[in-house]
Amino acid sequence: MQICSLLGAFFILWAFIASSYDKMDKNGLLYGILNAVGAALIAVTLWEPLNLGAFILETIWMLTGLVLIFRSLKASRKSIQ
Repeated sequence: MQICSLLGAFFILWAFIASSYDKMDKNGLLYGILNAVGAALIAVTLWEPLNLGAFILETIWMLTGLVLIFRSLKASRKSIQ
């Protein structure tokens, strides 16, 4: 489980640091993927034993990342048409 939490933290920090230095679009697909996957990996490690507050935080973070992914894909489809 440690590898899940470390990988999740790496993905989230990668997105945060890259966007902070204007190397990644905060509304882009990669940003959403890194945040959603990173939060999901961390959330898995919080289930047993349950850390409810942190689990809720990571679940909402993951859902926000999924919304970003959906919006990014929708915008890219519109630009193609």
